[in-house]
Amino acid sequence: MKEPVDVSVIVPAYNADRTLPRALASVKAQTAAPRDVIIVDDRSTDSTAEIAEQFARGYHEGEAVVIRLPANRGPGSARNRGWERARGEYIAFLDADDAWYPEKLKLQCAWMAAHPSIGVTGHGRDELPYETALAETLPAPSICAHRLSKVSVLLRNPFFDTDGDVTPHAAASLHRR
Repeated sequence: MKEPVDVSVIVPAYNADRTLPRALASVKAQTAAPRDVIIVDDRSTDSTAEIAEQFARGYHEGEAVVIRLPANRGPGSARNRGWERARGEYIAFLDADDAWYPEKLKLQCAWMAAHPSIGVTGHGRDELPYETALAETLPAPSICAHRLSKVSVLLRNPFFDTDGDVTPHAAASLHRR
């Protein structure tokens, strides 16, 4: 059984049926299981939503959800909708055309736990063609506080309270880009 981490993974997706399977496989391959995975379909016209639904069926109820947006608004809006649904202490974004190394969540959560005054962390990234299979033999990314890109970010959820709840009205009132 995988070690759980209190992370909500948010995956915005638009017409990503070619790349989404690899992204979701990299979430499933994590050595530490996220609290929840939120896939936001930004009104795709291909089979993105079906791929997301199939992935979600592989989890217990509430651990993976698919949100289908009524209109295409772009990845920022899709991330925001996912964040509104997030329940984890930490938030991690994964675009549908990206993938993570298997130890990403475990390493970043441990680093954040050891540095409670830090709100955001990131790591370097490797650029691989989407056709490239995930290579578990590659070294895990090093954690650092100065190189940030959306795919590398893990941040504390500012709406998470000590009871483990998220305050939805506060989440909805903050404008995030």
